[in-house]
Amino acid sequence: MSAIVEKLKLTEEEQKRYDRDNPNKHGRYALHEACLAIEPIAWRLNWASEAIARGCDVNELNDRISRPLRPLHEAIENPGSRTGKFHDRFESLDMVRFLLAHGADPRLRAGRADTPRYRWLTPMDEALCEARRSREAGYSDYRFWEEAREMMIEAAKKLTAKEEAERGLFSRMFAYLYSAMSKDWAMACVFCRLGNFDHKETTHTRSDCEYCKEEKKFSWNHLF
Repeated sequence: MSAIVEKLKLTEEEQKRYDRDNPNKHGRYALHEACLAIEPIAWRLNWASEAIARGCDVNELNDRISRPLRPLHEAIENPGSRTGKFHDRFESLDMVRFLLAHGADPRLRAGRADTPRYRWLTPMDEALCEARRSREAGYSDYRFWEEAREMMIEAAKKLTAKEEAERGLFSRMFAYLYSAMSKDWAMACVFCRLGNFDHKETTHTRSDCEYCKEEKKFSWNHLF
């Protein structure tokens, strides 16, 4: 993918707004801000592309006091309220796709330093929680988080397969032994780790939980 997504055709007034709101002119976390911005997606993608060209790390954890996040987390948190309609949220699927194409790793968790690591969440965890919360509330935008999670799962599978293929025999054996001996909480699903949606909070994988089975099958949390 090219450094700049597309050359925008803006009116004079739009260009002024574009330049004024460009997060690359303000602060350190321009890529995070582009992901969370509510301007048109074409603007946001160009800002994100500019940020990456300037050296912003697509996997960097920012220093937000309340809850540090990575760009992928920010992209799926976008409120999509530019026009007050939920369908705008779906524009952020393009941002998720863009970040994954530029090396964003959906297996990476985010959380505060004073929060137990088992409560740190990957963007896939976040998407699963938000999709279920939205679906149970009767909102149609649950599809946004489901589609975003599907894209991230596919990217995570490819990253894992690539890394395993690049390992030598000794490294593969070490990874297998490490995963077998690692703390079981690393394989527990997000609902069990947080105690959400009628799941009893536990740091251990539950054999009767379909989400824990899925997490264990993927196996990327306890390998990375």
